[in-house]
Amino acid sequence: MFQYRIYEERPLETITEQIRHLYETIFQTPAERMIEKMNKVERLFVLTAFKQDKVIAFKIGYESDSEEFYSWIGGVDSAYRKKGIGSTLMNMQHEWLKERGYKIVMT
Repeated sequence: MFQYRIYEERPLETITEQIRHLYETIFQTPAERMIEKMNKVERLFVLTAFKQDKVIAFKIGYESDSEEFYSWIGGVDSAYRKKGIGSTLMNMQHEWLKERGYKIVMT
């Protein structure tokens, strides 16, 4: 039903633009600062959920240091809430972090 994708760096521009649009829809604020930070941080990690070719959810974080990860921001399109998508993204993130030896997740 939903497809999930992991990006261990900044996603392609087409995906980033969909994330930008979804962010602005969810938070009702411009996404410029979010995009600037995505471009600036090292060790960016982005999870997305898709319905067909449309991004319907995202979870973004980045490495603070070799043992600490900052789980920064995420959201789910209002039409797809209460379907376990946000929880799935969180669980995927935590599994990815464990596999890479992170000890602390900050939010």
